[in-house]
Amino acid sequence: MIKIILIAGLFLAGSAHAYELERAKANMAQDLMFCMTYYAYWGKLDKSEGIDTSKMFDNAKWALNLAQVYEPEIKKLDAISELAVNEINKVTKEEGSTRLVLTYAESCKAMLEHPTDRFKYWQDKK
Repeated sequence: MIKIILIAGLFLAGSAHAYELERAKANMAQDLMFCMTYYAYWGKLDKSEGIDTSKMFDNAKWALNLAQVYEPEIKKLDAISELAVNEINKVTKEEGSTRLVLTYAESCKAMLEHPTDRFKYWQDKK
């Protein structure tokens, strides 16, 4: 009887760990898609003002590529992107584009430079 309880406990502990890993991947993909949208927003704004857009669009592409590592299903990424667009449009309308910089600039820069650090954050979060 004790063996059955021990095996069941190990099985449940392993499945909880798998759930947390999937949750961390989902959170990471969401963060990266918000960063992709943030960089795409600034890239379009820069383009309309005649400013070089290569860095912004390169960052957007890099964020998308990283997001695909954590969430390979494109339909899910599309849904997250739609949420990000809605949120960024809402923030811009209600609080201005400066709020976007305050909200996303540093965190997105850090995430693209050190994605494993951010993923570790999500893995450790309880």
